[in-house]
Amino acid sequence: MTGAGGGKGWQSMTAFRPWFGNPSAHAENGKLVHPMLDGSTRGWVSFMNELCEMGTLAPDWFTIDWETAKSYMLQNRLGALYYPAANLYLEIVRSHDWDYSLASSWEYLPDLPEGMKGTAGGNAGYLWAIPKSNVEGDQGKLLRILHIMDAMCYGGDCHFETVQGGGNEVHDIDICVREYLEDGLSYCTTPTEHPGFDGTYGTTNLNLAPWQTFGYTVKWQLEYTPEDAGEDQKMYVDKINNGKKVMASYDRWPNDNLLSAVNINEIAPNLSEYELQQQYKFVTGERSMDEWDDFVTEWLNQGGRDVLAAQAEKLGVELSDEAK
Repeated sequence: MTGAGGGKGWQSMTAFRPWFGNPSAHAENGKLVHPMLDGSTRGWVSFMNELCEMGTLAPDWFTIDWETAKSYMLQNRLGALYYPAANLYLEIVRSHDWDYSLASSWEYLPDLPEGMKGTAGGNAGYLWAIPKSNVEGDQGKLLRILHIMDAMCYGGDCHFETVQGGGNEVHDIDICVREYLEDGLSYCTTPTEHPGFDGTYGTTNLNLAPWQTFGYTVKWQLEYTPEDAGEDQKMYVDKINNGKKVMASYDRWPNDNLLSAVNINEIAPNLSEYELQQQYKFVTGERSMDEWDDFVTEWLNQGGRDVLAAQAEKLGVELSDEAK
């Protein structure tokens, strides 16, 4: 396995984090609960240490960058990945001259370990914000802005005109055909006369912006199967669909970060870097897990205590005794 954070973060390794508890600060019974204090971060770091000691992590798992890690994946040099289904299978077959049979090499974990949850589904926290002064006292203007935003968001009539790469060349054609299935999921296609588009949602650049900006379409939307597809291509599409259905079925934590997020770099400028450095030492065995409580005290003194206070204030709850 690999992290692919380029030495600046955990990247793919964060997929394991929610297995050990809610990864976001949140309120419980009128008090702040934080992953650094409730044992969940310790559980994740300890698990990472086990992976490291067992030799399941590639030697360059921490320093490797994303594009190099992706090349390892395409060369079958990795045994486990954290990857959206549509992108995983598309990149594999495309890099091998559209050999759809290669999609059979990868399978999505059907269930998380018993009692464990996945990270919050959907986007991690982007919200539309409208300046109050622009619409105050003008309900009609507010509604017009909201209608425009609704049309631009995924599923809206103008979505494919506003995503990355959209332009006037698609303005006068039938932009998007949406069909809603019994299970509530949907798939999208665009006309084959669209320049460079072969009728399969997820090709060219049509899935890039909704993934990056809204964070859910690549995971949740079903792939379209061309009527003249061969058996291998049908298998490839089924792999994508099944992978997305598996991810959609995971039990997940709520997106508490939307409510508790504060600007950590402003409150404690060096805290995130210090946290990363020390946790890396625990993972690689440079620090013993027996020192974890000492590290938590260090973290609090390095600015963590101020971060906790800001999060508690934002949530309108009290600090726990150990956070004071």
